[in-house]
Amino acid sequence: MGSRVRVPSEPPTKKSSLRKLRLFLFLKMTYWVYILYSEKFDRYYIGQTNDLDGRIERHNAGYVVSTKSFRPWVLKLALSKNSRAESMALEKKLKNLNRARMIEFIEKYR
Repeated sequence: MGSRVRVPSEPPTKKSSLRKLRLFLFLKMTYWVYILYSEKFDRYYIGQTNDLDGRIERHNAGYVVSTKSFRPWVLKLALSKNSRAESMALEKKLKNLNRARMIEFIEKYR
């Protein structure tokens, strides 16, 4: 059976080690599943990240090859998840929806 990790409810104090602080930050990390929309090209993009603001900036700056040609992008929906595995699973499900279902999903969870 796997070992359990106790997640502290607040960050370690100054006296705690840097290792404990890194572990706290890692365990408290929030992941995002996001849906972007290009009004100019009427196109949606679905992705996941742990740095939502930075990722959207990169999309709009043209650093992401798959979205570069369809700028500018507008954030339509962002959902937080506790782990990367959860965010990747939701991203995969969303990418398998057809356009009408995805729009329904956006309207439901907006």
